[in-house]
Amino acid sequence: MDPNQTKIIELLREVHLIAFKEIERLNLRIAELEIQGRQPIEKPVITPPIIKPPAVNPAAVNQPSAPEQSIMAGAVCFFFARA
Repeated sequence: MDPNQTKIIELLREVHLIAFKEIERLNLRIAELEIQGRQPIEKPVITPPIIKPPAVNPAAVNQPSAPEQSIMAGAVCFFFARA
C-alpha cells in the first residue's frame, strides 16, 4: 500500500472509534433521561385564591322602620313562645 492509502485507513479507523464512543455516550444519556422520566413529578402546591367579600357601605344598609321592627319583634316572640 502506498503511504496515502495507509494514512486514509488510519484516519477512518480513528473516525470510526470516535463515532462509536459518541454513540455509547448518547445511549447512556438516553438511559438517564428515561430513568428521570419514570420518577414521579412533584405536584406544584396550588393555593386557592383569596376572595374578598365586597365591602358593605353601612350608609347603604336600610334600617327597618318602626312598624317593621315591631312586626319582627312580634314574630320572634311568637316563634319562641311556641318552642
